[in-house]
Amino acid sequence: MIRNRYRPQDNPAWPGLVDLFAFTLVIFIALTARSSGEDKYADFEEMSYEEQLEYVESLNGRIDDLMEERDDVDSEFAELQEKAADLRAEIDNKKQESEALEEERERLAEMLTKSKHLNDDLAQQAEDAKESLRAEARTRVVRLREELQSALGEDWGALDPVDDTLPEFEIRSFRGRQVKFQSGKYELETKQKDDIVALRLILVAVLASYQDAQIEVSGTSDPDPLNGQYQIRDNIDLSAMRASTVAKLLKSEQVHEAPPIDNKVLIIGLGEEGRPIEDKERRKIEYQNYRTVRLKIRIPIDSEAVGT
Repeated sequence: MIRNRYRPQDNPAWPGLVDLFAFTLVIFIALTARSSGEDKYADFEEMSYEEQLEYVESLNGRIDDLMEERDDVDSEFAELQEKAADLRAEIDNKKQESEALEEERERLAEMLTKSKHLNDDLAQQAEDAKESLRAEARTRVVRLREELQSALGEDWGALDPVDDTLPEFEIRSFRGRQVKFQSGKYELETKQKDDIVALRLILVAVLASYQDAQIEVSGTSDPDPLNGQYQIRDNIDLSAMRASTVAKLLKSEQVHEAPPIDNKVLIIGLGEEGRPIEDKERRKIEYQNYRTVRLKIRIPIDSEAVGT
């Protein structure tokens, strides 16, 4: 503790100065104390009055500096608090946006699920509708075949059965005979023409109740290469010409004054069939089976026509 050195002959303001010094020193010690516990101000009592006064003034300056630093720190702290408040507000806004986006995501996911279910239902309905059309087409083509077989009579021979998966059947022979062509030719003999015309007369009557039925005429050729010129260039052209010859007989109004078939007739050239044969005699016999025409009668699966 600072001892009072006041003597009567001293300056009468001395006690007040000493109290001021002591108060300032206490404040300084409180602000600048260190954990080491060393008394850095033990020599204060040994100072002269002027030195003590100067020292106290320096302490006051230091205190003022510390107060200014404290004000700056308070100001920075206030700014940080304001920024923290802004950040909290921004975080709250982002949280609200995130929650809104999550709600929207859930809503969209629900809509997608409903849409998928709807698409599945529509796809199933479409498949059911197509299956119903397929079943109806098959029922009608079975009935068509039965009616045609009955109209053709026993001497014509049995028609091919209805396809296992498609509503169609083939006519490969005419009165027990196949339509066969000479090598490199697409013309028919008179007897073959008569067979086609006879079939047409029956088809006109039967197909009157099946206006949507289609007739596909497919021609084939043997494996011998055909290097022709002009209209017939190869075996594909030749097979198409053979199919066209039969199709014209079915559609023509001029042959034996028989009525034409109004149904759609498709002409297809299938080209070569069979494997090449080296032996000339065997090739001459077997190649006849590849130079032919066959008919396929079908009911389109997507047909809207209703048979009777």
